[in-house]
Amino acid sequence: MNKQPELEDLQSELSALEDKIDGALAVAQNALQQNADLQSQIDGLEAKNERLEFRIAELELKGEQKVDKEYKLLSREEKHELIIDDLLRRARAVASGKAKVEYSDVMHGTFNSKPSPDHCYTLMAEVGDRDGFEYNDTPANGNIHLRVDLANVSESLAAKADAQFSLAKKEETQEAD
Repeated sequence: MNKQPELEDLQSELSALEDKIDGALAVAQNALQQNADLQSQIDGLEAKNERLEFRIAELELKGEQKVDKEYKLLSREEKHELIIDDLLRRARAVASGKAKVEYSDVMHGTFNSKPSPDHCYTLMAEVGDRDGFEYNDTPANGNIHLRVDLANVSESLAAKADAQFSLAKKEETQEAD
């Protein structure tokens, strides 16, 4: 008998609930879109940051490549840096992130036979005092060497190693083309 007004009331309540749900859905969709837009901006900024970090490391590497400079004009710190660069390159090229050089590697490979063996040992010992590097002058096998473990070097040296590795891969790719 009075079912008509009850039905109308229920339909009215249902319509009001549907409006609320539609409103809440619109708010949620707007929030999702804003989130997607923000995530896209974050991704873009992270990619730009990564490119800039790589470019900085690349520029630092190029600025530090002093191999063309006459050996006798190299400062002690520049000699250290060349040894460090060689070790970082070697460590980054292997999965373990560890590398070592002996005096002959330094003398012939890094400096093209310019320094004496004694001076190579001195330079290696000085580099061995830095974090992540270890100079071993009493090895079991008799070969004095300098080691690096990328897991123990500073973040800036680890980034430098990554930049050297990426630059070398880039140059290999360009030479192959």
